[in-house]
Amino acid sequence: MLKRITMTVSSDNQPLYASWGYALYGMIAESADSTYIEKLHSADGFAVHQYISGSGKKAKWTVNLLGAEAEEKLSEIFMRDSFTIEHYQTKLTVEQRQIEEISEHDFCLQYLAEHAPERQMKLQFLTPCSFKSQKLYQIFPKEEWLINSLWRHWQSYAREIILDDEEVRAQLAEYIAISGYNLRSVDYRLKGQRIPSFIGTINLKINGPEPLVRLVNMLFNFGTYSGVGIKNALGMGGYILL
Repeated sequence: MLKRITMTVSSDNQPLYASWGYALYGMIAESADSTYIEKLHSADGFAVHQYISGSGKKAKWTVNLLGAEAEEKLSEIFMRDSFTIEHYQTKLTVEQRQIEEISEHDFCLQYLAEHAPERQMKLQFLTPCSFKSQKLYQIFPKEEWLINSLWRHWQSYAREIILDDEEVRAQLAEYIAISGYNLRSVDYRLKGQRIPSFIGTINLKINGPEPLVRLVNMLFNFGTYSGVGIKNALGMGGYILL
């Protein structure tokens, strides 16, 4: 199951920024069962992707729960009418809430069978995104890093459609190309440090046989739930498809 909870929230005393994602995750961790949170940390938080987008005292908080266990353990937290964020000494009030759910089976059916596959895609990053390679933060995306991240997230989530063919993974990276971009470098503030990142849009062109194009479509649509790159549970790597 994929569950998305989208909330319009307002702050009682200060502006909201993408970097609030870390404090919001802290609130989630304090509100949830400690044993489950430890399990999440050991899995790099792949079962939760949440981020805040917009600026000013009103913004959109998107929470994606990946899998039945995440839904069972965490859903109730996001049904509150308000949240206290101790890190900023701020109260967030929920003005609007929308909930969407789709099963793994139906999600895969959409992109692997029903929808006509898209050979061009445009990603708009709503929060800073970064990758780590050779122990360094990378401020520009590479096709291989995008596919590897989404593939890894899918492996962590999936229970029915398992992707375990490394040759296919390598082919996917070869079949996509960044055909255009409008990016700028930014820093994501996290625990007193600044993580070099990027934000903006990238255009992708997808080549190859239709079955692989469909698989690429599925992974990038899944990425709107899982995030891409590093520290997705802490508010990074949130994007939509335009």
